Amino acid sequence: MYVTKAELEAPGGSSLVGFKQSGTGTADRLVQDKLRETVSTTDFTTVQAALDEVANPVDFYGKTASMPASSIVPAASMELKSFTTFRGDSRYGTVFNNQTIPLAAPQLVNQNGGWFSSVAISDFRALGGTHFLKSTLSSNNTEDILISRVVANLQSEAGIEFDALQVSHIADSVFGDANYGIKVNRYPCNANLVTNVQLNGCKESYLKLTGFEVWMDIGGRMEGFGAAGKYTIDLAGQNVGGEIKGNIAAFSGKYFETTHEYLLKARNTYGVVFDACHMTGYKPGEQPFTGYKFDCASDLIEFGTNYWFKPTAAPRNVLIRGRNDNLRTADANVWTTKADTTGRIKLADRRGTSTGFDVDLIEFARPSVVLDAENISGLSGILTLNLDAYKDGFPRYRSVRFAVRVNGWRGFNMSIDTSPIAGSDQDTGAFGLALSGVGAAPGSVRLNLVVTNLHDAQPSIVTGSFEWDSHSYVPGNEIQVTPL
Repeated sequence: MYVTKAELEAPGGSSLVGFKQSGTGTADRLVQDKLRETVSTTDFTTVQAALDEVANPVDFYGKTASMPASSIVPAASMELKSFTTFRGDSRYGTVFNNQTIPLAAPQLVNQNGGWFSSVAISDFRALGGTHFLKSTLSSNNTEDILISRVVANLQSEAGIEFDALQVSHIADSVFGDANYGIKVNRYPCNANLVTNVQLNGCKESYLKLTGFEVWMDIGGRMEGFGAAGKYTIDLAGQNVGGEIKGNIAAFSGKYFETTHEYLLKARNTYGVVFDACHMTGYKPGEQPFTGYKFDCASDLIEFGTNYWFKPTAAPRNVLIRGRNDNLRTADANVWTTKADTTGRIKLADRRGTSTGFDVDLIEFARPSVVLDAENISGLSGILTLNLDAYKDGFPRYRSVRFAVRVNGWRGFNMSIDTSPIAGSDQDTGAFGLALSGVGAAPGSVRLNLVVTNLHDAQPSIVTGSFEWDSHSYVPGNEIQVTPL
């Protein structure tokens, strides 16, 4: 039996030819089966047809739609179903090019449905369109999206934009020359990882997140196209059922240079952290670099060890865990990490007079080490004082709680602020309790208590306790607290 040339050239011709892999234990196969192990977009009349088929659970489920090195001009958005893997030849070899023939739509979108999940996109170059990828799914079911080795530029809206996004990874990619680099519009934006991603030349914000819970951004950079009054990173919490979702956005090993005037805008966020980052600063046109600004309202922003190329005013509330040369805190509330420093004070049998007495209660001392001129730290907490004294021959009692703050310092210059806490006075007599900070040896200060308006020359007893709040100590910037 002979196979004719026409039979081999027919669509089923590959089913007439055998194939056997080299080596031992190999199986006899048909060339048709071997070739169908991979799916190329060139096997179909359109790229969309290939994308539809690789999500077909009957024939192609779990296979990859591969697109060889080429340049195409999308005339409409290409739709992705769940469980689709779409891969180009390389991030410069396979190109979606709407640079000269515009597309007023995203190049890639999610296909309509209630779920957009288990999608992998890699190795493409994208030019133009409103987005490289946009998911408009309005439910919470957008998750497990992997985007890697993509270079997308010149989109009119954003490189990638999601209505919501969970448990996804964006890696080894570049997005730029758009209004936004990466944008997620609402909760849930949970447990997402970004590694070695560059966001360049974004006109509005490089990263904009709303309603997030754990966004980890490691390595890469944000650079270029700095504009006055705009934000490099724009983060906002979202009220979901009475609970604010704006928790944990961490930037580590990232390089910021010539981006917008404000490095960060934060509203209703918790756990925004910068660590091991380089901040070159904002550069208006041909002018020299200036330090970044912050617009963070009352949000507490945390810094590990970072490098600031230019003097930079810290956010209003800043938690410092490491070295941050050139970060200025003169107008900031400086928080530090937790100290388990608590103590009790008892001064018994202080025989008072009608005018009272004074006594130093606590000394705060800084270890005698060589300090950087910009080294900063601080303590804050509550001191409760109780006075047992006599008036007209009867024992009387007064209790006052004071807010105490050891201010940040330069070198060994330290100071203390104290103020009574409203509603804390349980006075049943006319005694006075006043607290203030007094100078001591270099690198230390003391809390001084003045008791006034005593009426009888009877023994008076002052007792008290102090407890520092949850942000009060930086390892390496120790403060010793000693009851006197």
